[in-house]
Amino acid sequence: MKHIILPIVVLLAAVPVLAQTESQSISTCNLTVAQAPAMRGVRLGMTAQDLFTMFPEGHSADWVKSKLDAANEYPAMGGWWADLNTSAVNNTKDHSPISRFYVFLFDGRVVSMDVGYTVLNHNVPWGGVDNFIAKVSDAFHLPASSAWTTTNSSDQRVLYCREFTITGSTSGAAAQLTIQGLGFQDTIHDRMVAYEQATRRGFKP
Repeated sequence: MKHIILPIVVLLAAVPVLAQTESQSISTCNLTVAQAPAMRGVRLGMTAQDLFTMFPEGHSADWVKSKLDAANEYPAMGGWWADLNTSAVNNTKDHSPISRFYVFLFDGRVVSMDVGYTVLNHNVPWGGVDNFIAKVSDAFHLPASSAWTTTNSSDQRVLYCREFTITGSTSGAAAQLTIQGLGFQDTIHDRMVAYEQATRRGFKP
């Protein structure tokens, strides 16, 4: 498993999901973080300790603590990516295989998941993102595809819920799903601004 701490500009840009604003309607999905779909047992709000107990790969509690401590430094400001080993998440025949599984943790908890699915057999195309969204909505008991918002991309849809968003997209036979909590980007930004201002004030020519 690869565990990556990246500059925050990269961290926030790497999640291909639209940020929800207060003006956007969430009437179609009133689900909370506690009701957000779980991906292979990984849930929004799960602690780092619980996540790496599920996917240990020989890493100790001290190792997890060192990663959390490092993530608190500038410019991560509490956030870091973990790249879960796909062999560990593909240990069931009840689900289609995943080709990548990235988890973003903030202040020691999972706040975002980015899952890429292995292409369909024989590269059969999805034939439009709505076919993928229909499968996702049915599997996770989410609002129908008609409740999902169309983005600037014809191959992407977003479901805005009360405390999280879900973005689904397709490209040929491949599909991607991102589940992301709300608010942590603003907190990271505020911490960065405060740190930078304090650093500049502390400068002594």
